Amino acid sequence: MNNVFTEFPIINLEEVILREIRTKDVKDFFKYVTNKNVSNYTADNEIPSNITAAENDLSYWANLFKYERSIYWAIADKKTNSMIGSCGFNYWNKQHGRLEISYDLNYNFWGRGIVTKAVIAITEFAFKKMSAQRVQATVAIDNIRSIKVLELSGYKREGLLSNYFKLQEIIKNGYMYAKI
Repeated sequence: MNNVFTEFPIINLEEVILREIRTKDVKDFFKYVTNKNVSNYTADNEIPSNITAAENDLSYWANLFKYERSIYWAIADKKTNSMIGSCGFNYWNKQHGRLEISYDLNYNFWGRGIVTKAVIAITEFAFKKMSAQRVQATVAIDNIRSIKVLELSGYKREGLLSNYFKLQEIIKNGYMYAKI
């Protein structure tokens, strides 16, 4: 396996760039992640309540790379370099070659295929550069947009996860998706 931690991997896509998360991204991040359309499928304890909490979240994601635990990218608008989303691997079991993918996107950029392109790109990166054997995702069964992203990205539904999420104080079932 190549050491993916020598230099942060930048991935250029059509209208966005996947780059390292920076602390100065905090205002953009906080603004989009607290939008009800975005936070609707985020666990309550993962939605920052203020700028300080948002800074802590960004620091956590950035430190995954710093401490060689995983990789998480900012999705940045190519024109402004402002953070409009994030994607990456919130969990990496190196021994088994298993990663868990997650992503979010500013509501104003929905419907353009940005997340699908990002998911395809980082999944390919995982198999080529991170020795992945499996990349998986969990998604609430009523999160139709995210299910579509996964299916368009070549992920296959493997099963139902009963009472898997607590989202907006409601217990929801989920699906397990994977690409191998």
